[in-house]
Amino acid sequence: MLNNAAYRILKLNMVEYLGKAARGRGFTAMDLTDPELRFDRMAESMGVPGFRVDKPDDLAPILKKALDLGGPSLVDVVMESPVPIP
Repeated sequence: MLNNAAYRILKLNMVEYLGKAARGRGFTAMDLTDPELRFDRMAESMGVPGFRVDKPDDLAPILKKALDLGGPSLVDVVMESPVPIP
């Protein structure tokens, strides 16, 4: 899964709706950072192997490892997702 730790689509909708009035505004309850959500650990708590990718160079080897299991697994790919403000 691609994990941007935010409700980015909602932020983009707010920026589109507010336009320039969005400058300097916070996005209340739209960031999933406190506490940090660890989808890999959630998967493991349900008996599914979970992996986390923090660096692009780790993606291919971790995907191979997950696919080699031959069953369900979850790969939590951490990504940045800044929202452009006009």
